[in-house]
Amino acid sequence: MADEKHEKKVKGLPIHVRQAPDMRYTYANNVYFDTSAFDVKMMFGEMRRDSTSVFIRQDTSVTMTWEEAKITAIYLALNVIGHEDTHGPLCLKEGVRPAAVSADEARLPLREFFEVALRRYRDQKKEEEAKESEQPN
Repeated sequence: MADEKHEKKVKGLPIHVRQAPDMRYTYANNVYFDTSAFDVKMMFGEMRRDSTSVFIRQDTSVTMTWEEAKITAIYLALNVIGHEDTHGPLCLKEGVRPAAVSADEARLPLREFFEVALRRYRDQKKEEEAKESEQPN
């Protein structure tokens, strides 16, 4: 029986999801993004330490189109929001939160953070447009 949540159709034909026999499972606590006009690459790794240093060991890279990245971002956000709805907000600690995220913002549930970030983005765009309109042609 087909897994209902994976049931999709293309030109009327069902698409079935099948895992390869050599499917690889990995753990990551770090992701690095590399982008181009055509796609986005995510390199996953794990922070490790030895007797002399702390380092990130990258072992998996996934490259996808921007369209697939957007779909992935939507599903990932929905899963994080669902998790926070059930278990409470995830607080990003100093040292792991992105530099553009303030300590107060790092304590917000993801859905509220998106609202704050969107407001900030719109305000910055308005400021940039105002500066551009002030400059002589």
